[in-house]
Amino acid sequence: MESETHPSGTSAQGRKFPLLMLRSLGSLQLAILLIAVYAAALVAGTAVEKLHGAAAAQRHVYHAGWFVALNMLLAVNVLAAMLARFPWRLRQAGFVATHLGLLVLLAGCLLSWCCGSRAILPIVEGRTAHRAYAEDNPDAPPVELGFQVRLRRFRRKLDPGSAMPSHYSSRVDFLDRGDPPNVLREGVEIKLNRPVDFTDPSNGRTYRLFQSGFDGPWFPGQAMFDHHADEKRDRGHVYMSKLSLNYDPGRLWKNLGSLLIIAGIVMVYYIRPGRRSANSRRPSDNSRGPSDNSRGLTAPGDNPSKNSIFRGLLAPGYLLLWIILPLLLVGLSAGEARSDDAERLDWGHWRRLPVFGVGRAEPLDTFARKAVVKICGRAEPLLAVEGGRPRRFTAPELLFAWLTEPEKWEDVPFLAAADPWLRGVLDLPLIDEAGQPLRFAAPAQLAANEGFARYWDSLQQRAESEGKDFQLTAEEERLVKLIDAYGLYRRLTFDSQSPKDMPWRFYQRKLSAEDAWRALIADGECMRRIKENTEVRDAMIENGKTLNNLRRKVQEQDFSRSNVE
Repeated sequence: MESETHPSGTSAQGRKFPLLMLRSLGSLQLAILLIAVYAAALVAGTAVEKLHGAAAAQRHVYHAGWFVALNMLLAVNVLAAMLARFPWRLRQAGFVATHLGLLVLLAGCLLSWCCGSRAILPIVEGRTAHRAYAEDNPDAPPVELGFQVRLRRFRRKLDPGSAMPSHYSSRVDFLDRGDPPNVLREGVEIKLNRPVDFTDPSNGRTYRLFQSGFDGPWFPGQAMFDHHADEKRDRGHVYMSKLSLNYDPGRLWKNLGSLLIIAGIVMVYYIRPGRRSANSRRPSDNSRGPSDNSRGLTAPGDNPSKNSIFRGLLAPGYLLLWIILPLLLVGLSAGEARSDDAERLDWGHWRRLPVFGVGRAEPLDTFARKAVVKICGRAEPLLAVEGGRPRRFTAPELLFAWLTEPEKWEDVPFLAAADPWLRGVLDLPLIDEAGQPLRFAAPAQLAANEGFARYWDSLQQRAESEGKDFQLTAEEERLVKLIDAYGLYRRLTFDSQSPKDMPWRFYQRKLSAEDAWRALIADGECMRRIKENTEVRDAMIENGKTLNNLRRKVQEQDFSRSNVE
């Protein structure tokens, strides 16, 4: 039997195939399957976040390529459902608004994923800052802002009877970077859960600033206070506020899409313009156009029977789904398999242990992720221990390994040191035998590194000679960051009964005590009063002997508790 031919030479079957594909891609069956896969992905993301932390969930699920592909496939389904029912009628206004809102929302999410960024802006009280550091990629270069932020005052409020902060906020000014005296916005209060938006005058980007955290307080006599306090030095203490800088170009589109979805739902369920009678809902047999179903969910000729559903699953539009579904499952299982060794043990109780972090109690999982990010540059580093195959460690697992077997980690490269200049100072190779770039350094490589100690001594001498005019270059800031990471690791693994490298806090307190002693000896009036009081004079003599003994112990390079005490 010959097929019907259009006067233009195109067969009716050829003209129906694109429409069939469009209806298959926009069908309800495909939408249900995609929503089911989407729900499973969200459940998996929640599980990964609970077991491995938010950073792992972002990397393996929410920011993974397969999840973006799932969003794009859902957008294709929504768009096809709209086009299959074109031209639209007044009664379909709710359907169009809802589906258009979904498209706008997904487009905003894609824009945020592609072009958005998050960074941390640290600012010391009384000072300004214009350089932020990427939150999800510590190895990335700093973000140079076109404006400066001056921290006037940081305020912290504690819970009664504890050292846990219940509230903290920053009062800042926004300054023109090209003309610092020019104040763009003055006296802005940034509080917890009350962010502030500010537009960069150099590029037009609108940043949202959140109150993320803080360091300190530091008091007079401490090295951090002397380094960070302003010229007046009239403060009783100094804080460093940490502001989260969020650039989200898709925020407007996501908000607009959400409003369209709400408006469409209201029109579908409450307004229903142009509602038809029951007889008008039946399409005629010779209808060639799309269905006028008021819900806009089924295409013409759809049969809800089981046989038609199974036949619909074999339609050409579903071939794309059957190709992508296995890839989604493989990607999900691959993300979980990276931590298969960690799952042999139940880390739940270890993760939930309460610990006292920076001024507040928090789960060990949170503390471990902060420490590991500062030391390794990422929350789940890929490391090889004792010549084994590289595998990905979770933050709580890595912290446990450091605490229980620190001797095994002395020669394992895990301290973030990917910068070529930094590796040059440390005299470390840039690539391995296979030609791959090296990104980490081992604690043993820093403990006995002459270049490391020599450059650090030169920085301290510069700081003492230049005083408040002392400024670090971008390369030197990365060196200081590595020093902080190394010091944090040594503090975490410090064993009071065995010789170790000098703890940083102990070294700073020793220097402060020596400086106070020298200042007291140089004050003639104080020495005269001390000589008049026998008890005070004897105590001063005893303290002097103690400092001399402590200096001798430091020179012996043995910092075990029994020896120092």
